[in-house]
Amino acid sequence: MYVDVHSHLFVDVFDDDRDDVIKSAIDHKVGRIVNNGLDYQTNKACLRLAECYDACVAAAGLYPDKASEIDGDERQRIVEQFHDDRGRAIGEDGLDYGYADGEEDRRRQRELFRTCVRVGKEERKPLIIHSRNAEKDVIDILEELDAYCPVLHAFTGRRHMWQRAVRNGYYFSIPPVVVRANQFKQLVEDVPSHQILTESDAPYLGRQKGERSTPADVAKTADVIESIRGLEDTASMLGENYERVFA
Repeated sequence: MYVDVHSHLFVDVFDDDRDDVIKSAIDHKVGRIVNNGLDYQTNKACLRLAECYDACVAAAGLYPDKASEIDGDERQRIVEQFHDDRGRAIGEDGLDYGYADGEEDRRRQRELFRTCVRVGKEERKPLIIHSRNAEKDVIDILEELDAYCPVLHAFTGRRHMWQRAVRNGYYFSIPPVVVRANQFKQLVEDVPSHQILTESDAPYLGRQKGERSTPADVAKTADVIESIRGLEDTASMLGENYERVFA
């Protein structure tokens, strides 16, 4: 089966056709759609989607740019969501220095990311990780805490950074933008097949600039992976990789 390990179907751009989007994904043989939360409310939305649709799986996360917004009470509520057995992963979490407001904001992001990593290890839940302009710090923290099953979402770090992550056994999820982004094609070439997953990041990172991404797009991403690596049954490979990470 095809898999989408990083989606955001709770956002309002899907309010008019969410059922159709999920049906289209299933028609394209997408068997699992992991919706990633960003904060307390969107984590709840991911759980609702998992309750309503058999193909949907919930992940509870804390997006790094929320670090400067949440107070201690909300942080605790989110950590409780990380422990909720209905959630199969902790994500979207990580670091984003592109929008950080100075070193104090970056320090707070690192503190919250370490919390995510520690709970993921305790609960044996995979981490679905965002890393914008912070790839080295992300990998440093994952190594420091001996993280459980990291999945690096749409990784845009330099080659020596992804090779370091490969050696650590981390996974990489490839977005639809791979059809026009040479860096992701190089990533597909370099990363061993058993460490590759696919994502839509719906509604972002579409195949064409400005195009809304949907979970069905991972079927086309799989075609690109198949072409680059000369594989014969990418769907089975992706399904096996998904089961290894999320079972």
